[in-house]
Amino acid sequence: MEMEEVEILKRITGDNKIYIAALDGTQTIADSPELFGSYLDLWFKEQDNNKPGPATVACSMDIYEIAQKSNFRGMLGSLNSNLDELVSSQAQLVYFCRKYPHKLHKRGYYNFFLMKDKDGYYIATVTVRIEAISIYRYDFEREGTWNGKDCHHLLIPCPIAA
Repeated sequence: MEMEEVEILKRITGDNKIYIAALDGTQTIADSPELFGSYLDLWFKEQDNNKPGPATVACSMDIYEIAQKSNFRGMLGSLNSNLDELVSSQAQLVYFCRKYPHKLHKRGYYNFFLMKDKDGYYIATVTVRIEAISIYRYDFEREGTWNGKDCHHLLIPCPIAA
């Protein structure tokens, strides 16, 4: 009996583009306490982590549903072996949460964004409960896996095709 191979991630954005404007990179997560009113992880407020990032070009944001049990490296590696091409900036994450809160998975499910700082990759995790947004930080190399049956989402910035 042959086992059917299941993809780790299932793209659910469809043809509806989620536009992210070109940003100057000055907006940080810690500068947005009114947006993350339910909970703002103290890690984002620490001096070394509350710094502007690079300017970014306009892009779209793809949303993937986790379809199979995997860790962050497996999920992201299934999209691109060059993780730098999958990184969101803090400004992009804030822009997305402000402009498209209705696109965030609700009822306590997680919305994962790959981020990068001087120490390497990490995951910014956004949750929405009763219309209040929380943000947490997870280590990229976090042990354990995420269950595909839990319907968590992974959000990835993508270049806009010319």
